[in-house]
Amino acid sequence: MGRRFRKSLFGFKPADVEGEIKQLNSEYQSTIAALQLEIEKKKEELKKAEEEVYGLRNKINEYTAREHTIAEVFLEAQKRATQIEEEARATARRLIEESENELKKRNQELTNLREKVAHFKEEFKKVLDKYRFSLETVTAEHLSGDVSFYPKLVDDKNKERGSLP
Repeated sequence: MGRRFRKSLFGFKPADVEGEIKQLNSEYQSTIAALQLEIEKKKEELKKAEEEVYGLRNKINEYTAREHTIAEVFLEAQKRATQIEEEARATARRLIEESENELKKRNQELTNLREKVAHFKEEFKKVLDKYRFSLETVTAEHLSGDVSFYPKLVDDKNKERGSLP
């Protein structure tokens, strides 16, 4: 643009000015075409970037949905674990109570059996004391007059023969 136009009588030569205008117009048109081409490229890049942004947003939405699903599954798993733990504790308490009740029942049965054994021992002792007293009485009566009396062992043979003293 720093061109110098040749001078003519009425100013500058019209051919130079027109040539310069044509050249400027041509440069302007080529600049416009280059800019149009660059605008088209930028539009394509923008379109690709928008598609990429759209794809990334879809992935973000998908990952967010997965994250929510995972969070829900995790919370549900925690709830289920808590429920299972509570059920296990309740079952353990119930089993402990049943075991304690069974133990109490067995202890009561054992106490009853001990009482029965003690009662049986007392009764048996009383019966033995009665037999001892009876034997002492019988022996004392028989021995008072006859010194040759010796008790005989009673067995099945003597019972069959009828040879009891």
